Amino acid sequence: MFEIDRAVGLVNEGDDTRLRNVMRRAAAGERLTVGFIGGSITQGSLASAPENCYAYRVYTWWRAAFPEADFVYLNVGIGATTSQYGAARVQTDLLIHNPDVVFVEFSVNDESNEHFLETYEGLVRQILIAGSTPAVVLIHNVCYNNGASAQLIHERVGRHYDLPCVSMQNTIYPELLSGRIQNREITPDDLHPNDAGHELVASVITCYLEQVRSRTLAEDADEEMKEAAKKVTAEKETEETAAKKTAKKIAEKDAAPEKTATGRDGMGKNAVRLAAPLSLNSYERCVRVDCRSFSGGQKNPSANASGKANTQDAKDALGTADTLDRTDAPGAANALDATDVPSKANALGTAVAPAPAAVKKTPRDSSSALIEADGFEPDLRAKLGITDNFKNGWTASAVGAHIVFELEGTGVSVQFCRSVNQPAPIAEIVVDQDPATRQILDANFDETWGDKLELLTVTEHMQRGVHRIEVRLIETHADDAVPFYLNAIIMAD
Repeated sequence: MFEIDRAVGLVNEGDDTRLRNVMRRAAAGERLTVGFIGGSITQGSLASAPENCYAYRVYTWWRAAFPEADFVYLNVGIGATTSQYGAARVQTDLLIHNPDVVFVEFSVNDESNEHFLETYEGLVRQILIAGSTPAVVLIHNVCYNNGASAQLIHERVGRHYDLPCVSMQNTIYPELLSGRIQNREITPDDLHPNDAGHELVASVITCYLEQVRSRTLAEDADEEMKEAAKKVTAEKETEETAAKKTAKKIAEKDAAPEKTATGRDGMGKNAVRLAAPLSLNSYERCVRVDCRSFSGGQKNPSANASGKANTQDAKDALGTADTLDRTDAPGAANALDATDVPSKANALGTAVAPAPAAVKKTPRDSSSALIEADGFEPDLRAKLGITDNFKNGWTASAVGAHIVFELEGTGVSVQFCRSVNQPAPIAEIVVDQDPATRQILDANFDETWGDKLELLTVTEHMQRGVHRIEVRLIETHADDAVPFYLNAIIMAD
């Protein structure tokens, strides 16, 4: 193990009330779910096995620190994704399982700008107000060659909501700069840790957790001593006569000045009462729409005369989108079975029904509709897990093929496949038939590590209302290796 100053990793102490409460429940032997959401590092990219990634190592710390408890490991990291997608999927992938503690990691996926401050804040707020009131710890990873990280903006969110923030930029990166650790000892590509790197990242996080555990144990021991002292005092008081005690209390009451009740409102620091948002906060209630959101992936057959889905149909269809788009890391202990929904309830010891916060993902009544799909075919294949990215969208191959939605919100983002298999088609997206919103969706991907689930922000902070969104193929090739794949539309609220 590398010798580094792990304690400096805590860049914001925050309020650890929720975390200490989880530890007390663990010490009492409860069944608890430890959740992780993030990008490829959280998913475990370049770890030799799933159990060697930092997330699983942190999970094993919980098991070792609290052997009386029964822990469930829930890793919903997806490589090459940002907090923007995280905000759109956190309800169905993570919060529906009622986690007790959540570690959030997107600092090498997000860019350090106001857009990602807003998406990250929307993600964090959803977790904080979830029905299980989980403890939240923010993890800031770093690019090992240049120190790049969105830690600055993510830490702003952490400080605003009084959350603990643990940084690799403050602990591991200085060791690389000094030469005490060589890059290739912990990472093969300056981004993703190898097994030794994952172990090092986990050790920084567990150093913080151990500090909180020790402090919690000390506080609880002190409370036990106080309770024992009270018991001794109470036993002595029983030796007094009832008359003496009553007279003493009356005398003390008469002699004492009148007091006014002060203090907290009784809700506690960890109550679900959040500070006002830092940003415009349009991603706390964002909604992701894919082909499962509509009957048969096509225009809803029960649509009314305007072509919009009837209210209950829309709720039934959209409200269940992505309900199967979740799983645990392969090979993980207590892994969830992505093909067996009832088994999830048994594995977690909780109901399958979403946490209360998930109710907010219900579509906006009759204002969501698939108006036209000419040449775009729905892909209704069942997903095998949350990282099975390229299913439940639409495919198209011919120039002029187009698909039109009417969706409510204030911002539009699009997810599509960029493929390493080339050539590939090119499409465009336009909102409200406004040429100023036109964006090119180039399905050709020049990297070599695999197909990418691209997420492109088209518009933000528009006037709230129903907006027309059209995706149209504008360029194909006779030798296209793949069709154009439209994954989903994400509507900011």
